[in-house]
Amino acid sequence: GSFTTKADSEIMLVIRASVLINFGLFLCKLYAFIASGSLAVLASLVDSVIDLLGQGALLFTSYLAGDSHEDYPIGRRRLEPVGVMICAVVMGMASIEVISTSTMRLLKFWNSPEPPPVFLCPSVVAMLVGIILLKAVLWSWCKRLAQRHPHNEAVRAIAQDNANDVISNFAALLAPETIHFSQQFWVADPFAGIAISIYII
Repeated sequence: GSFTTKADSEIMLVIRASVLINFGLFLCKLYAFIASGSLAVLASLVDSVIDLLGQGALLFTSYLAGDSHEDYPIGRRRLEPVGVMICAVVMGMASIEVISTSTMRLLKFWNSPEPPPVFLCPSVVAMLVGIILLKAVLWSWCKRLAQRHPHNEAVRAIAQDNANDVISNFAALLAPETIHFSQQFWVADPFAGIAISIYII
C-alpha cells in the first residue's frame, strides 16, 4: 500500500537526482579533460557519460516497471535487470576504448624526451575535489536506500556507480598531479586511465 508507494517514490527520487547530478558532473569533467588533456580524467569522463546513459536507462525501465498495463498484469519488474545489463555492457565497451587510447599514448611517448602535456589548473582540481565529495554523499544515500530495499536492482546499480565514481575521480585527481614530482611520472596518467577502465569493467 502506502509504504510501497513511498518506497517507489523515494527510489525514483534517487534515480532522478543521480541522472540530474551526473549531467552536471559530465559538463564539469568535459571542461576538466579539455583543460588538462589527462587520460585519467578522460576515463572518469567516460564513466560519467556511461552513468548518464545507464541511469537514464534505469530511470526509463524503473518507470516502465512501476507502470501497470493490461498486457503486463504483474507489471514489468523484469525490465529493471535489463536496464542494469545494458548499462554494464556499454560501460565495458567504452572502458576498452580508454584502455586503447592510454596504451597508444604510452607507446608514443615511452622513449620520448618530452612527456605528453598534462596539466590540472587549480579550478580543475577544486572541481574534481567537489565531484568526489558530492559522489561520496550520493553513494551514502543510495547505499542506505539499497539496504532498506535490497531487492531493487536499480538502486544497487546506482550505489555501485557512485562508489566507482569516488574511486575513479580520486585517481583522476592524483595521477596527473604526480608529474609535479618528476617529468618521468607522466606514465602515472595513462596507467591510471587503464586502471580506472579495468576497474569499471
